[in-house]
Amino acid sequence: MQFQVSSGAVTDHSVDPATKPKFYQLPSTNVEPRIVRTFKFDRLNGQWSINGQFMDCGIGPSGFSETFRFAVQQNSVEQWLLTNLTGDWTHPVHIHLEEHRILSRNRAAPTVPADTGRKDVTQLHPNERVQLFFRFRDWLGKYPIHCHNVVHEDHAMMALWHVLPQGDNILAP
Repeated sequence: MQFQVSSGAVTDHSVDPATKPKFYQLPSTNVEPRIVRTFKFDRLNGQWSINGQFMDCGIGPSGFSETFRFAVQQNSVEQWLLTNLTGDWTHPVHIHLEEHRILSRNRAAPTVPADTGRKDVTQLHPNERVQLFFRFRDWLGKYPIHCHNVVHEDHAMMALWHVLPQGDNILAP
């Protein structure tokens, strides 16, 4: 194999992390959410579920599942409450599209540095409740939320959601 680079030289904008460079600020979370949604991660009849439901894995014309549980409104703010009702599993919950911020764990402000920045996966520990903040921007489309434990994904602990110009008001999708 051979790589041939044919473009001209480019400017290197990388920075040395040791100099503690300042990046753009995190967005303010002091915004009233359009809606607060609740997601309960649990077991149902020996299978892993979200809000007592499994992912509908039926294949539509696009080659993917066409069944979605809820619609987020484009250019809106939402809060999501994730609850782990299982006393023996941690669920690394991966939410596609937008990064989020953790507002609280068990109703207390984040104290662990890893919880204070942008996230796309949140560790949801046994018997824990985590409140998330989202600022959905201009992207439209279909996105999944799922547990990153492979056996939990295989057992359909996931859901498909959409971003549309008008969102719905489903509180527990």
